[in-house]
Amino acid sequence: LAKDNPAKFDSAVATSLHDLAILHKQVNRLDEAEREYAEVLSIRRHLAADNPEKFESSLAGTMSSMGDLLEDLNRLSEAEQMYSEALEIRRRLAKDNPAKFDSAVATSLQDLAILQKQVNRLDEAVREYAEVLSIRRRLAADNPEKFNSVLASVLHGIGMLRREMKMVEESESAFSEALSIYRQLAEVNHDKYDSYVANTLVEYAELHRDFGNPAEAESEYSESIEIRRRLASRTPEKFTELVSETLTGIAVLHANLGRFDEAEKEFDEALEIREELAVKNHDKFDEKLAKTLHEKGKMLLAKGDKQNAVRCLENALAFRKKLAAINFDKFGKDLRDTEEVIAKCS
Repeated sequence: LAKDNPAKFDSAVATSLHDLAILHKQVNRLDEAEREYAEVLSIRRHLAADNPEKFESSLAGTMSSMGDLLEDLNRLSEAEQMYSEALEIRRRLAKDNPAKFDSAVATSLQDLAILQKQVNRLDEAVREYAEVLSIRRRLAADNPEKFNSVLASVLHGIGMLRREMKMVEESESAFSEALSIYRQLAEVNHDKYDSYVANTLVEYAELHRDFGNPAEAESEYSESIEIRRRLASRTPEKFTELVSETLTGIAVLHANLGRFDEAEKEFDEALEIREELAVKNHDKFDEKLAKTLHEKGKMLLAKGDKQNAVRCLENALAFRKKLAAINFDKFGKDLRDTEEVIAKCS
């Protein structure tokens, strides 16, 4: 249809391609998704050039989606370019119609903040999160039913950023507010929001674990495990890995406290889960398996079980060498960390 009448049907072609790209990204067929997004961008740039009022918003949406894909592919400079261009369009649209486009501006700002945190441009991320938070608070005040969950996600992200910057009070304040919102939402809709409560509890626990409040950390990890086990019993393909994530976190806490027997049981359960998942999907789970092996090796070394510690660490090293060979920028630090711990065993 578009061959005979492109003016009428090109937009529909772009919509179908966009739908396919979303699907292919979900099933990890990323090369196909990239080709489809590239074609969508080409069509929508052309349409927006002829009719910006009608098509610029959908063009910005495609740029945002392409940025997400490029971020997954670790092509961060290209992702940033997409996010920045989407933000520029959305700011322009929001000047004329803030009620319609302020939320989209906040989405693009948050995309940029998350990316800049990844590349350690933390001051930029702080500025963008501050603007996002201002927008989201205003929107949530006007329409809490629609925007409170989004406000909580921003606070969660700020908590993680401030934790990385070792700004403990600011991080705690952000996590606390996010958790409060998610708990309120979960009271109304457990099926939708229990997982968000668990996610925030884990991040909050890491803050307390790493900055001297182990009792709070243990309570938060324990509650998160309870929630995630319940969710995994209903939807194992989605939540079983998250159970192993929380088990690894609480095991590190117990190892730090010298409670080695508890830590070893938790590490072993996490490893059993992650080994099974890695057999099915190496690309997705080898990194997580290596992390648990590395942390268990450190625990065994602290416990005085050098022989088993070396065995764990060498297994972690094998995974991390393979990962670093594929993407050293992303995995080189993990590789060096394991090499350094093994060197201490000599």
